Amino acid sequence: MSSIRLRPDQIARLPKGQGARVIRLALARYRKGEIVIQKLGNRKNEKEVLQVFALRQRLEIGDARLVREILDAHFRTPVDHSGELARWDAICAEMLDHLPPFFLE
Repeated sequence: MSSIRLRPDQIARLPKGQGARVIRLALARYRKGEIVIQKLGNRKNEKEVLQVFALRQRLEIGDARLVREILDAHFRTPVDHSGELARWDAICAEMLDHLPPFFLE
């Protein structure tokens, strides 16, 4: 087991039981370039209240401050699933076209 320190507002936004999955998704989006973190300068002087968030597996990025910034960017820019939903609509429509006609009595 490992852990990371997050702000209480970030922990509150993570879904129960799926927090590690959301963190890994945010890191994957960051690596792909879908989200960009804002350079806020040196934030070491700010007093942030941090809480420990337990993880089963170690994260690939070791800097907890970077992970907190990536999570903030992930929450600011939601994932756009419209293209994926349109693809599934087309698949369902094609499957319905292959069904034989039927009548309800």
